Amino acid sequence: MQRNIQRFSPSMRGVCSLAMPAPPASVKSAKLVNPKAVDVSFSDGSCYRFHSLWLRDGCRDSTHVLQSSERSLEASPLVSRFPRSAGAKGVEVNAQGTSVQVEWETGSVPKSTFNAGFLRAFADVAGKQLEPTASAAKAEDWFEFIDGKSQKAKAPETLQLWRADDLVIPKFKHGELPSRRREFMMALMDPGVVIVEDMP
Repeated sequence: MQRNIQRFSPSMRGVCSLAMPAPPASVKSAKLVNPKAVDVSFSDGSCYRFHSLWLRDGCRDSTHVLQSSERSLEASPLVSRFPRSAGAKGVEVNAQGTSVQVEWETGSVPKSTFNAGFLRAFADVAGKQLEPTASAAKAEDWFEFIDGKSQKAKAPETLQLWRADDLVIPKFKHGELPSRRREFMMALMDPGVVIVEDMP
């Protein structure tokens, strides 16, 4: 037992990568809808819209993730004070369709590169699935409810601090996440923690 612990303890990233391998996927096309939204079409026929701030925060290329410390703090939107009003200014798919590169309007990291398998693996949870006839002319900001200003957002006075002895943690089944995405994201904002059950 001790040997198993020693074997896996040096790198939690290695354990996670073994547990969640990215499915084989390729990108047919990607386009910038506006600075807040990037549409990505995959080889399996699916098409998703990704919010720019999620892409900026979720990237795992070498400019965002360091071998020594797991995360480059300068690349973190929160730590680097990446303006919420800023976004992407360009997007490009490589010739093989194995990666997507997003160029940013501002910030310490000028470009971020995403593996196609990574994007497809998170698309059902982090992306917005588009209908085949969806018009990209007007992109909805579906993170609007977290800005504290829109009608969709919870009123600040309704948010309450919680203690460990009285907190009821919301629970979601992994298979329900695509259909309960908004409810899941709202729970991540308040109370700020969720339990995902029946993980694959």
